[in-house]
Amino acid sequence: MPEPIHIALYYEDRAHELFIGALVQRFIDEMRVDARISVLGARGGHSKMMAEFEEYQNAIRGGQYALSAPDILLLARDANC
Repeated sequence: MPEPIHIALYYEDRAHELFIGALVQRFIDEMRVDARISVLGARGGHSKMMAEFEEYQNAIRGGQYALSAPDILLLARDANC
């Protein structure tokens, strides 16, 4: 049996996690896709989110913490900055 699709959600605030997470889960359920979602968040605004996202990318590239690149990456941020 193949591995489930790994979907990573990187968000700026809790509202993104709730809304985008529910949207992705609904897509998974309706399309009957075997997938798992990992939620990665940075609270503290756009600048902090982008800095932490860059650290996440570097950790994946370097193979740190047994991280592997997700199959799908969703990056959610506000447009108010």
